[in-house]
Amino acid sequence: MRVNTIKVVATFVCAAALVGCSQQDQITSGPKADQKSSVAADNAYLEKTFTSGDKGSWEKALKDRAVGQNDYVRSKSL
Repeated sequence: MRVNTIKVVATFVCAAALVGCSQQDQITSGPKADQKSSVAADNAYLEKTFTSGDKGSWEKALKDRAVGQNDYVRSKSL
């Protein structure tokens, strides 16, 4: 009886090890790595003035963002 218990426990440990070491398929969603940023960007975090696929509006959005982050433009001279 003790041998059967050891076999059951050993079988359970081996099965748990196999399940724990198996790798799940990774599903990626979103834009492809080789897509242009102006085409691939399409989510809720975009500027309202940007339209996906329009390179001109993409460049304008980047320029506006850079101006907004420039401390010399944002600060007022004394």
